[in-house]
Amino acid sequence: MQTIAVVAPGAMGSAVARRLAENGVRVLTSLTRRSAATRARAEDAGMTHAEDAEIVAADLILSIVPPADAAALAARLAPSLASVVKSRSTST
Repeated sequence: MQTIAVVAPGAMGSAVARRLAENGVRVLTSLTRRSAATRARAEDAGMTHAEDAEIVAADLILSIVPPADAAALAARLAPSLASVVKSRSTST
């Protein structure tokens, strides 16, 4: 089963996630420090909570965040992404 991480689970992210889940994709998202309404929306869309390490290991990461939040998201995920890239390059 393909795994796609959708960051973040807002209105647009959850709509994309719903379509993916309806088509058999495992959809991950981070629900850390998210409101009860966002958690409910994510669950309804078929999203599963995951930590950053799981998100960066997904087959594909879709960043669906407001432009003002993009740099902070990249900075947050960079250490985990670097670890995944390093591990994949040494295993081939």
